[in-house]
Amino acid sequence: MRASVKKRAVPKARRFVIAAALAVSLPSAAYPQQGGDPYVNNPGVKSDAQKRTEADIDKAYQQTVKQTRDKGPATKADPWGTVRPAASDNSKK
Repeated sequence: MRASVKKRAVPKARRFVIAAALAVSLPSAAYPQQGGDPYVNNPGVKSDAQKRTEADIDKAYQQTVKQTRDKGPATKADPWGTVRPAASDNSKK
């Protein structure tokens, strides 16, 4: 009878150890999702240097957009232009 009691005790102890390991590991996996330093992850808080950099980038973007508008529409490229024969007056009807 004693042998059967020990066999049942080992799986219970193993189950307890596994359950304890899971209970400890699950909250530790969720910890990184909570975020760390609020000033690092918060996009609303910006330093003066970041504001100046973003203003410079925005200014350069606006200048580029203005330059492309001033040039007018781009000419359409015809990659098959050299393959096709030249247009002729003899059109098939």
